[in-house]
Amino acid sequence: MDSLPDVFGHVRDPGLRRMIGHWLGLRRGRLLPARRDVDPAALRWALADIFMVDHLPETDRYRFRLAGERIVEQMGDPMRGRHLDEIVPPGMLARVVGYYRQAIEGPALVHITGAINIARGRVGTGERILMTLADDGTRAGGLVGMTVYDWQNVHPAATMSTGAPLVGVTATPVAALASAPA
Repeated sequence: MDSLPDVFGHVRDPGLRRMIGHWLGLRRGRLLPARRDVDPAALRWALADIFMVDHLPETDRYRFRLAGERIVEQMGDPMRGRHLDEIVPPGMLARVVGYYRQAIEGPALVHITGAINIARGRVGTGERILMTLADDGTRAGGLVGMTVYDWQNVHPAATMSTGAPLVGVTATPVAALASAPA
């Protein structure tokens, strides 16, 4: 088993747990790691499943800097340079922006489980983690995230559009991790 703090006991996927451990290690005594600390070479095992997003405070929008192959494949279109509000269906946008905002404003690690993605007319289940980045170590400016899909347990597309609750959303304040080992 990994050495993540107990507060992450709800995260089931081993890859997500490994990604959280990696993010914790990037902090190096700071509240938050910087975007420049995220080294793709150290994340080869996860590149297909990760994404990076910039928060644009002047418009309160979120722009994708990169998205892994599996994420792009599931969404059906390239995501780099596109804004969250151009990708997420209108009926889901407020909810999804809320998760991103929670991660930025907390700052917090936001873990989402259940019906996490609508793509090509179907809703996939799985787990997603949103982890805050700050170029100055304290002021949030973006996110790195990872999504793992489970297309074996697909929800009807109506689940997402009706606003039915997800299986779970857990926000772990970064401040609560100040003394947590990496």
